[in-house]
Amino acid sequence: LDALLRQHDPVLVFGNNYMKHNDMQPTSSSQTRRKNPTLGLSEALMELSQLTGEPLSRSSVNTASNGDNGHPLDCPKPLVATHNRVVWPSDELNNSSTTTTTIPPILHTSFLNRCLPQDLAPHVQRWKDQFPQHSVFFHDDEAVDRLIQEMMDWPELMELSELSPCVRKGAMKIDLWRVLVLYRYGGIYTDIDNWPLDVFTPNLIGRVFTNNSNPTNNFTDTNTTTSDHLAMELPVSAFSLSDASNRPSQWFFAMEPRHPMAYMTLQVMFRKLYNMADVTKPKVVFTTGPGALNEAYMRFLYHQPNIYDTMGGCFRGMQNKVYCKIGSANDQSTWVKGSYDYSKRVVVYQNDTSNLPSTEKQHVLELNENNETVVSKRTRIHMEANVVHWTLALLQEVENGEFNHTGRCQEVLMDIRGIPRPSKIQNQKETSETIPSQRGK
Repeated sequence: LDALLRQHDPVLVFGNNYMKHNDMQPTSSSQTRRKNPTLGLSEALMELSQLTGEPLSRSSVNTASNGDNGHPLDCPKPLVATHNRVVWPSDELNNSSTTTTTIPPILHTSFLNRCLPQDLAPHVQRWKDQFPQHSVFFHDDEAVDRLIQEMMDWPELMELSELSPCVRKGAMKIDLWRVLVLYRYGGIYTDIDNWPLDVFTPNLIGRVFTNNSNPTNNFTDTNTTTSDHLAMELPVSAFSLSDASNRPSQWFFAMEPRHPMAYMTLQVMFRKLYNMADVTKPKVVFTTGPGALNEAYMRFLYHQPNIYDTMGGCFRGMQNKVYCKIGSANDQSTWVKGSYDYSKRVVVYQNDTSNLPSTEKQHVLELNENNETVVSKRTRIHMEANVVHWTLALLQEVENGEFNHTGRCQEVLMDIRGIPRPSKIQNQKETSETIPSQRGK
């Protein structure tokens, strides 16, 4: 299948290019694509405001904005309107030469739309309170689609457009988007259900500590001698916690713009998408999820022995960049809690259970002493947003005819290009003839 596609379109190099991204030259198919220089912080804030649907004019620039920014939103109860918070950089910040990180003070999160369920809106506000000097941008589904569409024209991301037919809605798309938004603008990405605890503050992201120091000791700075893979004299360019498998946390991570690991993560995703065996049953965690981020992490560190299995530390990787991964699988919720307080029992608004997901109708409903319907906070979020878990969403997309492709991703690309799919009998015959000859060689 790969040979047939390359014969038709020889510039396809899905996921096989691990060059330094800033050294790449446009291929023949992307000569006309525009160059995209790295933005300054003020330019990034202006562009993000436009991208997320709450544009600001330069005349309205002030020290901070945390209201509707001239874009009022009327949400039906019990939903809560959510807006960006823009903190404009001071001259002191722009000219600072003592910063310990190159990660810009921007935080990104995403959900279906700006009318959030009443149990999710406090999460966004918590990040604003805990990170007061960070601009916080909320990306709804339309903003997510806009960014993906715009970055399809980038010469180093030509695969993004080519492989889009194999990308399923929901989890896979958001997996791609979260890396794209950090590659373009830099900053912090967090899942919207994350809740930063009191000990987790912005200054921790710029601190460097060794893998021998105690990460639970408030990230105390260390003056110990650095080893070959530690670079305490360099600023932190990327940061994450550790997930339950001791991988970099995909649900919370931060990077400077154009970080080589972000580029490599996208290339890993492209290769895994291209080789996907069944587009109707994608292995999301492996293809675009934590598995892809972890593979790029290991490549970024040149597969240095034992680094990606340690509790945490700051390590020097490609282009002399420093990446800090904090904690281990055993203490991943010490600083940020995911699905925060989701098991708490709460009252359904006006006893309306019309949007109760069919998969949650058993063993979730109860009545309190006031004859009010009570469910878990997780269920109430699903009801108010009218959403289901991403695994069920994938099945529904196929059942509803919203995703019509079948087979391998390579076969889908062949269909789009008008290349006849080889029959299974032909594939089996070619395989049986090819394998023995390869073994003979």
